[in-house]
Amino acid sequence: MTLSSRNLREARNLHPSPRKVDGDGTIYKSRSLVITKNPGRPVITDFGEARIGQQTYDDDIQPFQYRTPEVIMDMPWSYEVDIWNVGVMIWDLFYDKNMFNTRGPDGVPDSLYHMANITALLGPAPLDFLERSCSERRQEYYDQNGEWKGLAEIPRTSLEESEENLNGEDKRQFLEFIRKMLKWRPEERSSAEELLEDTWLRSETT
Repeated sequence: MTLSSRNLREARNLHPSPRKVDGDGTIYKSRSLVITKNPGRPVITDFGEARIGQQTYDDDIQPFQYRTPEVIMDMPWSYEVDIWNVGVMIWDLFYDKNMFNTRGPDGVPDSLYHMANITALLGPAPLDFLERSCSERRQEYYDQNGEWKGLAEIPRTSLEESEENLNGEDKRQFLEFIRKMLKWRPEERSSAEELLEDTWLRSETT
């Protein structure tokens, strides 16, 4: 979808990027990426954060707007985070905008507002899910009964209201497909194999 590495090198030689030396390093201005009219088949790239093995992790991962509830709440996470990412990415591509508003009033990414927006679209987080977190965020965002404390207002919207491109059965099937990936409890998210058999994905109109 972008310029080839050779073309990038040629462009860099012809038109060097503005740069600034900062201490022992040099900071280069980023180049705009060119989107072609015929991008070809998608390719999986960037394995810098790939993890190997049947185990769980608890460090921060994912671009902010794609973070799962378990990552936000500092819970152990595993393969299910990828399924969440697929769901959010499909929505973002379909509507050309982020599914969740992750920024506070100051325009800075904020996990509190991210969780408020997730709650608006998915409904309240189950108490047993929240009990998996020992993070300070749990005490900050929720009371002991799992009720939202209201430090950020939960938007008055829903998944159905946010979907504006489809109607009737197409809309129902699409939202059902998205919901299979966006579950509070990671273990309830569908597997990649299950998603490939989804009715909406396999329908002739998709």
